[in-house]
Amino acid sequence: MSESLFIQEVRHRAGLLTGSFNPGRVIRWGSNPGNHQRLFCLLEETRQYLSGDSTPQEVSAFWDGLDASPEINVFISCLVPEAQVLRARGRKGDIYSIPVLHCVVRHFIQHYLRCTPEITSEIAGDV
Repeated sequence: MSESLFIQEVRHRAGLLTGSFNPGRVIRWGSNPGNHQRLFCLLEETRQYLSGDSTPQEVSAFWDGLDASPEINVFISCLVPEAQVLRARGRKGDIYSIPVLHCVVRHFIQHYLRCTPEITSEIAGDV
């Protein structure tokens, strides 16, 4: 079964963004255990937009809502400089923007989050 054109475009756009991660910033951001939960919540929240059936108004409202989370905005800003483009398109109602964000979050979890050591008091004492 082949992927829909919508999903193919989402994967293409997400691939461009994941290639632009600033690894140092992303890993530093991911080292905060509180951000782990934020990221998993964002992954679940974005999952409902994967069908592409959202209205531009729903997409725009989603992106406006992300402004309430400074930590998630720091994560998104690790996609320099493309983060500004993704955010701007999302605020204009681009139905691809949230599924692209979902793929980027999933990529980060799979490739960066799992290998990011959590800083514990024992580790901090070794520094």
